[in-house]
Amino acid sequence: METFSQAIREELTRFSLPQCKGCIKAELAAILHVSGSIHLTGNQKIAVSVATETAGVARRSIQLLKVPYRLQSEIRVEQWGKLGKLHRYLLYIPAQAGLM
Repeated sequence: METFSQAIREELTRFSLPQCKGCIKAELAAILHVSGSIHLTGNQKIAVSVATETAGVARRSIQLLKVPYRLQSEIRVEQWGKLGKLHRYLLYIPAQAGLM
């Protein structure tokens, strides 16, 4: 059964991508604030990860990173919960030029 917050997240991901770079930054900042982590990888480099239970948020994060910033990312899907019925999407953006 889908919760209210999951339904809202799915609905918000259906909007088209914002055109202005400031709006893209704001949306990415909101996603990272709610479900993101910053990893220090050494040599003054950072990596970023996002963990979400909503496939739409994972797709939206990839779109927001690729279109204006051209950052490479990888996504992993984990099954968890009783009998593996729930999915968790892990988006990882490794240290690269343009991330910092």
